Amino acid sequence: MMLTLEHRQKPLPVEESRTGPSLVLTPAVVRTIDHLLPKRVGKVSHENVLYIAGVIEPSRRLGVSVIAPKAETGRGYYRTDRASHAEVLDALGELGLVVVAQVHCHPSRGIYHSDADDDLAFVRAEGHWSIVVPHYGQRGMLPLRDCGFHRFSQGQFFLLSEEAVSQRILVLPEAVELYRGQ
Repeated sequence: MMLTLEHRQKPLPVEESRTGPSLVLTPAVVRTIDHLLPKRVGKVSHENVLYIAGVIEPSRRLGVSVIAPKAETGRGYYRTDRASHAEVLDALGELGLVVVAQVHCHPSRGIYHSDADDDLAFVRAEGHWSIVVPHYGQRGMLPLRDCGFHRFSQGQFFLLSEEAVSQRILVLPEAVELYRGQ
């Protein structure tokens, strides 16, 4: 399926499969994104960008930490540069991790990649995730179905359908209690 959106020159492909590569996040990663993503300069909300660092496995990517790069931000954009990317790569090297996803926010309910989001993504590699959080990130990432989860495959970003998100994006529980104390 393809979505035709007025702010895009090319249709946005949609991935509907409930099976396939997944993204797993820790609760700490979600809390950190909820804290760092919303950005205001004075009283003006800005778009912002973060990177999720983690581990790549054959069928999933595990996000375990968040990196906030130096970025120029504004009401409808964010920009990072080569110096910022080099700092991110240095931090990743120190942690022994890789970028498994990027996260940025949009001003309204829009969770779809723009053409610029497609073309200017820091990582455009097979399996890379790009998450769009609406409302400048001020309402947080949860519920996940309110965010746009895009996965790079076959040379382009695909938006996961809500059904695919429900099966392929997981926030780990803080704890699993298998017994009840008496």
